[in-house]
Amino acid sequence: MKNTKILLSSLLACAALTSANAEIVADIGGDYIDASTLPAGWSYLYSNAATGGTEVELTANTLVGNAGNLGFEGDSTQNTPAILGAITAVDGELEVFTDGFEGHAAVVGTDLVLHPGNTAPTSFVIARYTFSAADMLYGTTAGISGAFRDLGGGTTGVAELSIIASVYHNSTVLFSATGSAGRLFQADGTFNIGDVTVAEGDSISFVVDRNGHYAGDETALSGKVSIPEPSSYALLLGSLGMVMVFARRRRA
Repeated sequence: MKNTKILLSSLLACAALTSANAEIVADIGGDYIDASTLPAGWSYLYSNAATGGTEVELTANTLVGNAGNLGFEGDSTQNTPAILGAITAVDGELEVFTDGFEGHAAVVGTDLVLHPGNTAPTSFVIARYTFSAADMLYGTTAGISGAFRDLGGGTTGVAELSIIASVYHNSTVLFSATGSAGRLFQADGTFNIGDVTVAEGDSISFVVDRNGHYAGDETALSGKVSIPEPSSYALLLGSLGMVMVFARRRRA
C-alpha cells in the first residue's frame, strides 16, 4: 500500500510537471505589440460568418471609436469592427458574460478588446492564430484557455443586447457561449480546452458575433494557446507504465 501511494504521488507530480512544461505558443493579449504591428502568427479580420465567410483584414494604426484609441479597424466609415490591445477598458452597465467575478475590465498585456461591426458583412470580428512549423517542434496536441468578458455599456435588462463568442479549430467549433443582458444569469465566458490535435497551418480563431444587435458588443478577451513539450509527455507516459507494471505484479 505504501509503495502504491508513492507511485500515485509520483504520477500526480509528473502530471503537474507536464502542465508546467507546456510551451505557450500564442498569447492573445501578451503578443500584441502596438497598433501598427500585427503580431507574428496572428490575423485580425472581420467577416460575414464565423468560418468560411468573406474575410477582410482589419487596417492597422487607425483611430478606433469615440475614445480615439489607436488600433485595428474595418474599412467602413462608422460602426466598424475593431481590435485594440494597448488600452485598459472598464466595464459598463451591461453584462452578458461572467467569468465568476464582477470586475470585467480589460488589462493591457492580458486582453484584447474586440468589437464586431453593425452590418451583416462586418458582423463578425476574428482574432486568429495560425500554427507554424516552429510550433510543431513542441508537439501536435494543443490546449486553449481564457475568457470572454463583456465590457459594453447600455441599459441592463435589454434582451436584444446579446453577442455570441466562440473558439474554433479551423472550421470546428470548440467553445461557444451566447450572452444576453435579458438573462437572469449571464453566460459563462470562460473556456479551457485540451487535447486538440493540430498541424502546421491549422488555426485557432477567437470570434465575436454581434448576434443581430450592435450595442453592448465590446468584449475583452484573454486567451493562451499552449503545447506540452514532448519530454513532458514521455515522462507522464513512463509514470503510467510504472503504475501498470506495479498493478500487474500485485495481482500476480
